[in-house]
Amino acid sequence: KTAPSILDYLNEESAAYFEKVKQYLNDLGIPFETDPNLVRGLDYYNHTAFEIMSNAEGFGAITTLAGGGRYDGLVEQIGGPEAPGIGFAMSIERLLAAIDAEKTELPVNQGIDCYIVTLGEKAKDYSV
Repeated sequence: KTAPSILDYLNEESAAYFEKVKQYLNDLGIPFETDPNLVRGLDYYNHTAFEIMSNAEGFGAITTLAGGGRYDGLVEQIGGPEAPGIGFAMSIERLLAAIDAEKTELPVNQGIDCYIVTLGEKAKDYSV
């Protein structure tokens, strides 16, 4: 509780990127909470680290279902070309337990109606 907040140490680029991520989440109606104490335990993340959690009753004390982040530069660190990246890990068992605890039904018969690929920031903003 007495540790400094990482949000106080973002450079201009990272702060702008973080605001953009929050804007996209809001535009898509995805609820989120900012946790300045989140630590994923891997030092190759940059700009964004995240956890997906469940607050369902009876689900238990460990509420994280998935976690990950952005890791631009990781491919280069292991000898590959410059490439942006994002990755995550998820426990299928915990996800299924959360779905059950939250009494959620999955729309298993729905497919993708439309998939949008954008080029450039203006197009990406507009596509959301």
